[in-house]
Amino acid sequence: MAPSRFSSSSASNVRTPPAALIRTADDTLRRISAMSAAVAGNDIAIRAGLPNGTSPLYILTSDFAGVLEATVVRWAGIQTAYTDQYSANMTWAAPTTAR
Repeated sequence: MAPSRFSSSSASNVRTPPAALIRTADDTLRRISAMSAAVAGNDIAIRAGLPNGTSPLYILTSDFAGVLEATVVRWAGIQTAYTDQYSANMTWAAPTTAR
């Protein structure tokens, strides 16, 4: 496994947040003038060694697949060969889906 360019020393101290509706997460980001990364940005970071936990959680992206579905991605550990394949690494979800 390639070493990560991202610090993971504090990652083990971070608690997994409770599931939130995709719509709630998106609205919260907009309120603070922020947005989640696009799929392409996530792909680059993941391939560069961005770590994730052993149980991969879906991460909201700023890409919307159609009018009412958000694109979400997931990966486990460090995956420098991340492929972003549908259903294994990414999917679409309605804004009312808890992730």
